Amino acid sequence: VEAIGLDESAATGEDVRFSINKEFNAMLDTFNEDNADTITFNLGRPSQALLLGGVKDMPIKLYGSKLLSKMKKHGFSAKEVKDLPLYLENPIAIFNNHQKEGDRSVLIDLTTNDGNFLVALHFGKGSDVDFNIVKSAFGKKEDSIVKWIEKGFLTYVNKEKALNYLHLSAPIAE
Repeated sequence: VEAIGLDESAATGEDVRFSINKEFNAMLDTFNEDNADTITFNLGRPSQALLLGGVKDMPIKLYGSKLLSKMKKHGFSAKEVKDLPLYLENPIAIFNNHQKEGDRSVLIDLTTNDGNFLVALHFGKGSDVDFNIVKSAFGKKEDSIVKWIEKGFLTYVNKEKALNYLHLSAPIAE
């Protein structure tokens, strides 16, 4: 797979646009079932990699109630999403969400028991029209990711990270 939208500055973090990781982790430390409805996590603005993958240049937010529902549905804990903003800014790959036109699914290095986290971003509507909204987060097995690549859903890839993720060695030039 050829790199799509790969910018080396995005891959090395030279143009880091998220500076809110500490704030996110502090809020995550206080997050629980009782306050989930009152917390909204700010994940900053999209990095260069996210923009190249088609994420709109709008702030990204995650509702506490959404995080809680995904934790229950997919069986992960809040501590497993620690440092989410840092991982999100330098993804393995970004895909067109095959269910919603314009939405993106972002595969990141952060892992859970079910595999690497896949973060689904939804272009906000209504009162959230000026935001990218995290609508889901869950562990994703690599076999379905390969199918997405084969179907042409890929909009951005960090080739080195993708090869590591897929456990493939780089081809040897002859």
